[in-house]
Amino acid sequence: MRNAIVVSTFVILLMLSGCKPEPPVYPPTPPDASIPSLSWSIASFASVTRFYPFGDTTLGNPASPGFQMLLSDTTVKIFTACSGIVQSITPCPNGGNMVLIKYKSNSIYAFQYSGLATVNVHVNDSVGPDVLLGSIVPSGLMGFAVIKNGSTAICPSSLAAQAFKNSIETAIARNNIISPEDSVNCSCFTDSVPF
Repeated sequence: MRNAIVVSTFVILLMLSGCKPEPPVYPPTPPDASIPSLSWSIASFASVTRFYPFGDTTLGNPASPGFQMLLSDTTVKIFTACSGIVQSITPCPNGGNMVLIKYKSNSIYAFQYSGLATVNVHVNDSVGPDVLLGSIVPSGLMGFAVIKNGSTAICPSSLAAQAFKNSIETAIARNNIISPEDSVNCSCFTDSVPF
């Protein structure tokens, strides 16, 4: 009985003094390194007039961190290539918007879509593959990049399923028909570039 009184008194004193037990501290969730698969075409590339491969320096220096495409049909819609969570929507310096989608909430992979005139998603939206992101800018210039660890752009073709590969091959073939003097032989000049 005496012990119960002592414990009760101690608990009452703790409550009156405003002391609260510290909440448990959990270790942070480790980064998710699971590799995404780009399973869907990001747009119809039937009107591509120019395709700039990953690592290309034609658009300026340094090397392009993704695929850049110029389309003559500015009614083209841009879709997600993979599932993920919308992280940010920011204006691009040359017009339009850039949408950054993380593969999973703690993933080391993110997808960057640029050249969107309108945006049909919001920050924190969960999206699947083939979700409409928006329409292309009036200039017709759009881009797509895969970013690893926030600091390295990697060749999108290395993560591509067949539908995505087919769409990029269509873009390259259209480029080579329209601009044979600037023929493109491969979708990526290198495996990775600093981002």
